[in-house]
Amino acid sequence: MSVFFRMVEEFVAFIQKQQLFSAKDKLLLAVSGGTDSVVLADLCHRAGYSFAIAHCNFQLRGQDSEEDVAFVRAVAVQYGVECMMQTFDTAMICQETGESVQMVARRLRYQWFDELLASGNYQYIATAHHKNDVLETMLFNLAKGTGIAGLRGMPTKSGALVRPMLFAEKSRINAYIEQHQLPWREDSSNASIKYARNLIRHTVVPRLLQINPSLFRTLDDTLERLQGTEQVLQQYVQDISARCTTWHGQDVWLAMDVLRQAAAMPLVLAEILKPFGFSYEQAKHIAGHVQHEVHHKSGKRFVATDYTLNIDRKHLIISPVQERLTAEYTLAKSATTVQVGDICIQTTLYNAKDYRIRAVSHIAALDADKLIFPLCARRWQAGDWFHPLGMRGRKKLSDFLIDQKTPLHLKNQVQVLLSGEDIAWVIGYRMDDRYKLSAATKEVFEVEMR
Repeated sequence: MSVFFRMVEEFVAFIQKQQLFSAKDKLLLAVSGGTDSVVLADLCHRAGYSFAIAHCNFQLRGQDSEEDVAFVRAVAVQYGVECMMQTFDTAMICQETGESVQMVARRLRYQWFDELLASGNYQYIATAHHKNDVLETMLFNLAKGTGIAGLRGMPTKSGALVRPMLFAEKSRINAYIEQHQLPWREDSSNASIKYARNLIRHTVVPRLLQINPSLFRTLDDTLERLQGTEQVLQQYVQDISARCTTWHGQDVWLAMDVLRQAAAMPLVLAEILKPFGFSYEQAKHIAGHVQHEVHHKSGKRFVATDYTLNIDRKHLIISPVQERLTAEYTLAKSATTVQVGDICIQTTLYNAKDYRIRAVSHIAALDADKLIFPLCARRWQAGDWFHPLGMRGRKKLSDFLIDQKTPLHLKNQVQVLLSGEDIAWVIGYRMDDRYKLSAATKEVFEVEMR
């Protein structure tokens, strides 16, 4: 059987086995004009799949980039399919952001692909990554430092992104293109070893093939084992996460006593914390506090881009980063609604005869005649004190919050409602006993925090 027929049959069989897409789906092929993407387009055409072509012009190779555009247009005409082009000023964006060319080009490329998918005309984006790309990715990730996910290379399917050529080695792609004399464009930068990927491709992989000529055959077995290992790990992580996690509003609480029971706890914790943006190095430090129960410092804080993690007495508390509210705001006696960050404060004035107290922490029912309007709300301060409801004497607010075992990240967000210079309500915690309702109360000023 010729290279052509074997490749087409294996191509279709791989797509069906991996359940990448169906014959009814319309694909958008990422075509650069190089050998890999030209073969991808030809295989899709021969197999009878419906597709269009998308090409990115990053304007990095002068006239060669313009000739790539013309070539890809000709490929689309040859197959009678639609061709979409997008031009990027990649060099200028790199100067503005300070990112590498590879990083910027990748981001621009996939952002555009997402926009094309959003149009609803296509179900999947197909790229021409092959088996050599998987090996190079594994080696690149290994050199940088990685976990199981980085070692298993590239997934065949990730959302709407599919890689239907991962079954083929580069040598087979080259044989296919030579046998059928398909035209293609050479990117001169592929030969340069100044890029890490090219260095691996041209120097490391040939050495590995000398050690093991069957490298790509054994790679399949290695990938299968790594993917299975990753599935086992993720199932175990999900089990531990389900047992240790509780939600308190927007905050995630992780029970340390459950985490301590986990095998390879630093690794498991790193996987749990990964979606929140914490690095493996941070996870190892946090795991150290969890493992040494007697010595860990309550109040220790770790920061990621969008989340903070506070180590409390028995929990790790993960909270979304919020702007610290420093401005004060006032409440008039009339009914009103005030939005302060993520908190909505609503006030209502009731006749005491018709009012029924709702004993919940987020609502304060205050004696309106005892209040000095307008009320003022601010963040609590050192030295603040009040008369907690149900207590005769006064108490420092800092001591009250300690007694309440308020975690550090929540303690920093506590606000108080002031009547004159008195604290009438520690918002969301406790009213002041001096402003509670009594038989003499005529009007109730209700304050609700949402």
